[in-house]
Amino acid sequence: MIGNQDPVRQVYLPAGTWFDWFTGEAMSGGRTIDWQSADPMRMPLFARGGAIVPLLAEDAASLIDVPDALDVRVYPEGTTTFALADGTTFTSIESADRTTFAIDGTPRAVTVRVRFPEDPVTARVDDVDAAWTRDGDFVVVRLAPGAAELALWRVAPPVDPADPDAGPFDGGSATAGGCGCRSGEPTSAILLALLAVLALRMARARRALSPR
Repeated sequence: MIGNQDPVRQVYLPAGTWFDWFTGEAMSGGRTIDWQSADPMRMPLFARGGAIVPLLAEDAASLIDVPDALDVRVYPEGTTTFALADGTTFTSIESADRTTFAIDGTPRAVTVRVRFPEDPVTARVDDVDAAWTRDGDFVVVRLAPGAAELALWRVAPPVDPADPDAGPFDGGSATAGGCGCRSGEPTSAILLALLAVLALRMARARRALSPR
């Protein structure tokens, strides 16, 4: 269309959820959509829900000395896996409480961009709290070579009872009485105090009933 700088293109999207690569807009598939962009350098490009897209972290002038570091985009949906030519596998797992991205293979620096519209309660790399930044709908975490797993939590993660720095009431499950307390030293101290009070009252009762 000569003279039209913003042409409309019809694009068919197969069934599923699709994300515009440039704008991040989510679209349902199984239909034909009208796509347009005022940027002449853009074309219709979409990532399907569940996609893992590894990119070079740096521009490469040739394929002779390809940079080892990667920049990986993740569009979580269910459980998906992507395998690199060197045997490294990336796995994305989406669940109600968190999104997990796992690496199994060659150690390398990896910048992970996970589509995660809400702010995570916490980000953890190999069970250690990690810093994160936001880029639109993506949460960005930089992983050092050798890192195996990134977890973005929507809720407070459970606390390891063996962790001495864990809070006394974190990570517990609610009981019939409504307490979400975690078992451990604080709970034991409370029970000992109650037993001591009970023993004192029983001793007083025995003294009151004993013949003078």
